[in-house]
Amino acid sequence: MRRYLRTLTLGCMALAIAMAARAQEITATITGTVTDQSGAALPGVTVVARNVGKGVTTEAVTSNTGRYTLPYLINGEYELTFSLTGFKTHVAKSINLHVNDRLEVGASLGVQGVTEAVEVTASSQLIQPSPAVQNLMGSTQVQELPLNNRNFVQLATLVPGVSSSLTDEVGIGLTSTVSLSINGARRNAINWLVDGAQNVDVGSNITLLSTPTLESIEEFKIITSSYAAEWPRSGGGIINVVTKSGSNDFRGSVYEYNRSDSRNANSFFRKQSSDPAIRDNPPYLKYNNYGVTLLRQGNTDGASAEFRTVLTLEPRSVDALVNLALAQKTAGQADLAKETLLRALTIAPRSAAAHYNLAVLCDDTSETARAIDHYRAFLDNAGAEYAGRTPEVRARLAVLSKPRQP
Repeated sequence: MRRYLRTLTLGCMALAIAMAARAQEITATITGTVTDQSGAALPGVTVVARNVGKGVTTEAVTSNTGRYTLPYLINGEYELTFSLTGFKTHVAKSINLHVNDRLEVGASLGVQGVTEAVEVTASSQLIQPSPAVQNLMGSTQVQELPLNNRNFVQLATLVPGVSSSLTDEVGIGLTSTVSLSINGARRNAINWLVDGAQNVDVGSNITLLSTPTLESIEEFKIITSSYAAEWPRSGGGIINVVTKSGSNDFRGSVYEYNRSDSRNANSFFRKQSSDPAIRDNPPYLKYNNYGVTLLRQGNTDGASAEFRTVLTLEPRSVDALVNLALAQKTAGQADLAKETLLRALTIAPRSAAAHYNLAVLCDDTSETARAIDHYRAFLDNAGAEYAGRTPEVRARLAVLSKPRQP
């Protein structure tokens, strides 16, 4: 019996490890501490990260120590907004996230006065608290650096510590043998990933299952040493490729890369040949690499359409209504967002999320009495999941409830 249990336990552990190894994280994380002007931690600060290209927002609230974490952010340019009632809104722009980034972005909020918001442009070199030795091949390098047959594998050889026995032209399909070594490790010890999935033949461990075209690659990161435990399976380095995703607008390309002997000169030694076919013609070469890319990912309008689809299937879904209202608010449709939230409250009168978002909308449009009512309703119905937000709401209620000076 014990032997059976031991075997079953080991089998479950192996299955768990295999499932964890199936896909690795390809997103980024932003963390930081928010303080006031004296350096004291500020709890209850709402931190919103907005992807500039897609408009997708991710929200967090600072803890009692002023810390926040925004995980699973897709790569791209971001804008961070820090807001707390009674303090100036702090906006950090031009924060560029890449695959597997771990950035530290803090903020100091001043007391609200004449200036209602403070905007800063983030430095291109933000602190990344990671011991990993890593190099990024961004979209500019992928598209602009010359490659013999336009295979991204050759770009890895530009990284310090990477040695190569690749041929001049890297193959594709079953001939896509990736003969690289990172820091002297075996060439079959590299972990090749595309969008978090394993991309190497587990028989030889040196043949790629799929070779993404340069037009499909957004960027890729090469981690040569000191990487974290999130990377299982191979210990000889990681090459993590992320493919392109869409934005609010259609974008694409049509390309053709052509090499032909008709535009080549003959070499000196070929001209010395007595064979006219060699003497009078350069080596035969006909190479065509062509294709089309088209990308589109809707955002605010797409999100609204998605939530409306959910509501068609589940017309009493309060979560879908609240999310639809947030998308409408992002699109500048405040009145429509209020109507959507009121609809949610007719279905679930004790919905803390609906009360809170409606209170914020009323507060923003100077409907003080309605804002107070919904802030109070939020406090009456908020569960433990809203513990980080309740101090902010209580503080705002205290401000709104003060009698105005004549």
